[in-house]
Amino acid sequence: MPTIENKTCQKPIVLHIISSDKFTTGYINFMTKEVPSYNHFFVVLGMFDETGLINKNNVYIIRDYFEILLKGCIRTLVNSSKKIIVSGVFTSYIAVAFWKKKFLKKTFLHFWGGDFYHLRKPAKDIRTAMKIRLKKYCARNCAGLLFLIEGEYDNFHEITGIVNRHYIAPMPGDPLEKIHYAAYRSTSDKTEQKTHINILVGNSATNTNQHAEVFEALGKYPLNMMNIYVPLSYGSPVYREFVLKEGHRLLGTSFHPMLDFMSKKEYISFLAKMDIGIFNNDRQQGMGNINAMLGLGKKVFIRNDTSMWKKYFNEGWAIYSISSISNLNYRDFSFFSEEDRQKNELLDDARDFGTIAKTAWNKVFEARTEF
Repeated sequence: MPTIENKTCQKPIVLHIISSDKFTTGYINFMTKEVPSYNHFFVVLGMFDETGLINKNNVYIIRDYFEILLKGCIRTLVNSSKKIIVSGVFTSYIAVAFWKKKFLKKTFLHFWGGDFYHLRKPAKDIRTAMKIRLKKYCARNCAGLLFLIEGEYDNFHEITGIVNRHYIAPMPGDPLEKIHYAAYRSTSDKTEQKTHINILVGNSATNTNQHAEVFEALGKYPLNMMNIYVPLSYGSPVYREFVLKEGHRLLGTSFHPMLDFMSKKEYISFLAKMDIGIFNNDRQQGMGNINAMLGLGKKVFIRNDTSMWKKYFNEGWAIYSISSISNLNYRDFSFFSEEDRQKNELLDDARDFGTIAKTAWNKVFEARTEF
């Protein structure tokens, strides 16, 4: 592994400490290409493949959060940076909690969803309770809180009781892999009389997808007229086994688990063949899938008690509540009007994710950190 001393970073203005995930490459490329005036440096926590990065010289990989505290070169970056973004508040906050207050006061915590919704459940042991205390300490005393969409701060405050200034900072897409959904839309499935409908359920092997509830709801419909696809290529291996068992038990041969990764373009081509997307996530999650399905002109069901519902509803998208499925016969469930399809496609054609992300992140980078 190259040492941080071999990396080129001249007085970084913004230091990003980001968890390794499927979003990480896009996040780094966006910051490097779209907002270069702030001079970014990235410390990536976890196993990470640098393939696909615009610039590898401003990226340093560490294996665990202890290195944030123990490596003098990282401490130098923390000291010299004008702002610090901790993106994905999963384990790195443990190191942040032991920083000097002056460092914490220039640090923004960027929550993805799974890194705070777990706080809804009480701690099962002393170790977990201590971690929760450290996370709340950081959230209460940092420069500010960042959330992916509107409504997430309200949920965070309801769960934790913490008040702090906050901003919307969407997870940016990779500028090297811009996808225009209009190019993937097919006109054939709008006119053909189909003998089967293709349904996508959930986005990952995580229990917040609550797959079993959806499988049971779909069980009232004629299974021989449905192909039900379930992405399970990442997430919890234990939960994946549960979904596989329940899927085969409740859906039989209509159940099609997706266990292999696809490239982004391959996955969008796959989604273009779907008719319906059902996302029973009980928190903000899977929005990449939801955005794609809406942009491709597909019928989408989500929960109406989440911040995602408020976002899409307020923006004018034609979306449907999962709770309505229990009252729908098969024809009404599978029907998607041409008017609603065109409404969503026009909304997608008009939105520019890159500009939206750049505008939002510039507000964060320009925010004052002196108190």
